[in-house]
Amino acid sequence: MSLIDTVLANKLFTDRRRVSLYSNFRKLKDSNIDGYEANIAAWKILLTDALDQGNFEDATAIPGGPGLLEALYDPDNGRPLALDVVIDELVADKVLIPLPIYMAEKSSIYSQGAWLTKMLNPKVVTSWVLSYTKVWDSSWKSIGPKAELGTLKKEKYISIQALETIGNAIWANLENEHGITASYTNGVFTKEMLTSLLSEVSVTKKIHNTVQTSRVLLSPTDIEVVLKYLVRDKNKLISDGQIYKVNSRNASPLITQKDIAIANLRSTILQVTDRVNGLSDQIADCDLKARNALERKNKPVAVYALKSKKLAESSQVKALDMLSNLELLVGKIDDATDQAEIVSALSSGAEILTTLNSTIGGAEKVGDLMDQLRDQADETDEIGREISSMVGRSVDEDEVESELDLMLAEERQKQLDKLPVPPTNSTHATPAKDSQEDPAIASLSDELSATSLEPRKKVLAE
Repeated sequence: MSLIDTVLANKLFTDRRRVSLYSNFRKLKDSNIDGYEANIAAWKILLTDALDQGNFEDATAIPGGPGLLEALYDPDNGRPLALDVVIDELVADKVLIPLPIYMAEKSSIYSQGAWLTKMLNPKVVTSWVLSYTKVWDSSWKSIGPKAELGTLKKEKYISIQALETIGNAIWANLENEHGITASYTNGVFTKEMLTSLLSEVSVTKKIHNTVQTSRVLLSPTDIEVVLKYLVRDKNKLISDGQIYKVNSRNASPLITQKDIAIANLRSTILQVTDRVNGLSDQIADCDLKARNALERKNKPVAVYALKSKKLAESSQVKALDMLSNLELLVGKIDDATDQAEIVSALSSGAEILTTLNSTIGGAEKVGDLMDQLRDQADETDEIGREISSMVGRSVDEDEVESELDLMLAEERQKQLDKLPVPPTNSTHATPAKDSQEDPAIASLSDELSATSLEPRKKVLAE
């Protein structure tokens, strides 16, 4: 589908709406801000859809210049006259980034003070330093060199959304399909090796509320932009421009000589692997030629083809031996790297334990401390016992006993007062016990009677 077909299929670009969308609507910003913003939004959706549908050469960038205007040509409305305003607004809104500005940024576009975060506050005036001119520009203008109406500067504009989608998909593919984080050597590449892995990627996108998965072919511009994204913006890779490696927890922040050697070794393995595969094709081709020659009774050609086959087989055996040795070497390097990390971890652990034990003072100091704690605990117990004994001696036991007797006497008197008074005509008779009397009260009454009459009997006896 061509770009103009995408325009005609877009519901926002109806025949009536295209009249306004293709016109010089920049003046609407002052007279009809709602109409102006509606046109900007419609063009944003169109350009995003066109990028997602592969209408442009690159998968991450929208091209500016005469080519874009020509591709958007409408027989009824001509070329869009305010497309430069659309691009300028999308740049100001952080939807697009001019390619040279993106590549020239020194720090991540997500870091504080970088291009992308400068526009988070609408009051901040956006400024970029153009690396190739060293001149500060307070705003980006996409209009053509002569500022002629309906012209565009020939420049590419990176779509942040497309870059994030494709960049993250590529990283997931490198992890899952190529195991670049599985070992040290798997995560070191020459630029040529990494570029070959980035030629295409499966990307899942949401287009018009529909989730679609498709294979996306990456252009040279896409590859350069994605590599910059993974190195600078996402900090997934470390690079010096020619060698790339995974930014793991133990990785050096710089490309070392060891990294260069590993990258070259892996590059050699790929070359030998390609040679082995090429020799396999050559062997099959020679075998087919020999058989065809025999069918035609052409013995000399058959003999030549068989000799070529034998030479190719011999070369393939040597290449396979070399490949086996190289892969064995890579495996040993990974083993040594793992062992070095283990030894480093053990060494760090030993240093930590030494520091902690030194701080503690050793087992003897701990033993002395425990003895001191036991002594102090015993001393605390002894102090408690002394305090308890002092409190006990301060109480007069006789006074306590006298007070207790007085309380018992008062209690007995209360119980006696509750007893019924005996009749006057039967002073010496023992009254019959009420069958309903509480047994406990009866028992207490007997006890009190015995207690109170005993002294009187003794007096009478005397």
